[in-house]
Amino acid sequence: MLSSGMNAQQTPSVTTKAVKDITPTTAQSGYVITTAGVTITKHGICLSKGPGPTTKNTVYGADKAPGPSFNVQLTGLTPGMKLHIRSFITTGTETIYGNEISFTTSAKK
Repeated sequence: MLSSGMNAQQTPSVTTKAVKDITPTTAQSGYVITTAGVTITKHGICLSKGPGPTTKNTVYGADKAPGPSFNVQLTGLTPGMKLHIRSFITTGTETIYGNEISFTTSAKK
């Protein structure tokens, strides 16, 4: 007889943190990783002008914290522009994306 959850395959996940400290050219975000015992080979935040950013778009790396929570400084942004971000983790076999967040940079004064 199997107990519930004993043989369930756990999947790693990543959750994008809210964007804060938004200026005309920078913003801060981050993410939290749940590894579920899987080795993560790369992680960060993807940024794009349109919805659905992927690792083919601009990618920002995280701070050097040991995790599972990381902070990311988004730099070189365009003033007054709507942008989309989402976190990602890459395992040996796949890339898993977190929730998407959109924000608008401040206009230049």
